[in-house]
Amino acid sequence: MRKLLTFTMAVLGAAPAYSATVLFSNFGPPGSPYQSGGWVVNNTFRVATGFSVNAALPLLEIEVPVFFNGPISGTLPNQPLLVELVGPYPSGQQTPGVPPTVIESWVIDPLGSSGVTSVRHLTSTLQPVLDPAQRYFVQMSSAGLSEAFQWAWNINSTGAKGWVTGPASGWVFSPNQDGPALEVLGGDSSQATAPEPASIGLMGAGLAASLLLRRRFGH
Repeated sequence: MRKLLTFTMAVLGAAPAYSATVLFSNFGPPGSPYQSGGWVVNNTFRVATGFSVNAALPLLEIEVPVFFNGPISGTLPNQPLLVELVGPYPSGQQTPGVPPTVIESWVIDPLGSSGVTSVRHLTSTLQPVLDPAQRYFVQMSSAGLSEAFQWAWNINSTGAKGWVTGPASGWVFSPNQDGPALEVLGGDSSQATAPEPASIGLMGAGLAASLLLRRRFGH
């Protein structure tokens, strides 16, 4: 059983300023970059989505919209969210390996209030060069999270299909469901520049949706 949460968007500010190329993105246009719902990450389920880049460039940043849901508005989870970039795998691979080959990882701490989405900008310190001929996955987990809380990764708004979920022992690929929203940036971090207007518009959007917990059963 999988769960789908909906959110309220937070206004956080502009993205980091450097010259970057979008290597992969399933974000929608400013104003509707992703859906209000999100695939749940908790102490039972992990979530992952695969991607291939359009150019061989060093990784600069991964952008993911996430939120958490708790029993009381304003309450913070007892465990952060672990985000891992794994790979590389053959171009047709549908799920990460078990165990995965981790390239780089980040920890997302709770921020704001229950049900409020924020786009997290995960800056790469290793800056690995991603290969367009290979497939990579971004996966999220929160081992030890209290059952009272659930993290969620917002679903893309472009209709891009395919995502992966499952316990630590394995993965299940869902090819016909909309996957999580993800943007991958690469390039030369030494070339500073002003944030693009589209990025400012994305982060400054004030979309609101009522907090709602729904259940979605897997295929």
